[in-house]
Amino acid sequence: MRSTLSPAFTGSKMRQMFDFVVTVSRQTADSLKHQIQQGVSKEVEFKDLAMKFTVDNIASCAFGIEVNSFRDPGNSFHTIAKKFSESGTFKILLKFSGYLLAPSLMKFFKIKFFDESVNKFFQKAILDTIKVREEKGIIRHDMINLLIQAKKGNLTHESGDEKIVDGFATVQELQTGKAGVKRKWNDEDLAAQCFIFFLAGFDTVATAMTFMAYELAINPDVQQNLYEEIVETDNLLNGLSVTYDKLQNMKYMDQVVCEVLRKWPSAPLTDRICIKDYELEYDGKKILIEKGKNFLIPIWAIHNDPNYFPDPSKFDPERFSDENKRSIREYTYLPFGTGPRNCIGSRFALMEIKTIFYYLLLQFKVSVTSKTQIPLQLKKVPVALKTEKGVWVELQPR
Repeated sequence: MRSTLSPAFTGSKMRQMFDFVVTVSRQTADSLKHQIQQGVSKEVEFKDLAMKFTVDNIASCAFGIEVNSFRDPGNSFHTIAKKFSESGTFKILLKFSGYLLAPSLMKFFKIKFFDESVNKFFQKAILDTIKVREEKGIIRHDMINLLIQAKKGNLTHESGDEKIVDGFATVQELQTGKAGVKRKWNDEDLAAQCFIFFLAGFDTVATAMTFMAYELAINPDVQQNLYEEIVETDNLLNGLSVTYDKLQNMKYMDQVVCEVLRKWPSAPLTDRICIKDYELEYDGKKILIEKGKNFLIPIWAIHNDPNYFPDPSKFDPERFSDENKRSIREYTYLPFGTGPRNCIGSRFALMEIKTIFYYLLLQFKVSVTSKTQIPLQLKKVPVALKTEKGVWVELQPR
């Protein structure tokens, strides 16, 4: 689903939200270190850890609410996130299939994907926060602030965004996404934007983080190279928090993250609707895609095709070095989709992943344990990459 608040995720807006992401990242690393010092096992199932981070991060950046899921795993945001992540249940799979194959029928019978209690929770959380801020004149540069601007008709694209350096995986917003949207916003619209942000952001980013931890654990040479770049950056900052510009200029960090998203795309497929009859030729055969037809794009299959990425099972960040990334064929690298319906949250997702690993690797070395499944085996579930036994690693304090 394409959000109508596309300017919320442009480069300049990311600068404003970056301090919140840094705070949650440092909080995560410090909480883990404290737990280990208190005798908690160094072995962790990384997806569970990653979900706590992404939930805390979205609660801060989208809802303006500070939570710590490491100290209070029973908080409402984390509880609801766990419900969302249980997408392998038979009931959820049936609903997903229904919305994919017959959305009009699902709407006719008023079959909702999530419980009404979940909808009410998000609506109350967002609207109560907006009310308090408007009454007290509170300004916090997060998504709530953007929603208030949208409600007043003041949300616009900023021309200076193009000057900001982004990672290779970042998708660029097309001119259609920069056009002003003239509409009136009601309370349900505002709540829906945060709901989409939460739903689309917490599990996909946590999944990417989990596979990155796995690859760093089984490829210690890659981890060491990344750690050295992090230490070099940290020394340049002289003990201060990492800045948005410094993070974006970390080339090897970007290469590692790009390769994680190449080998393990959080969204292994995407779909599009054909807007006009289109004939293509493949393997000597002509195929007609008719106007109005829905078709799937197999991102995972393309990313793991040796015709595009030689030896695709090998984790090799050098594919995305300055010398090599120029040879990557257009439309063969699609971690966030492409075109006018691409993922507008790519900048935010990349910022989250890079920031948390910056602070985690400063304090910990990620290692394999007896519980680490090598190679990883995936569950047979649709539209997501889920491992059979989780991703277990050991966090060794440095």
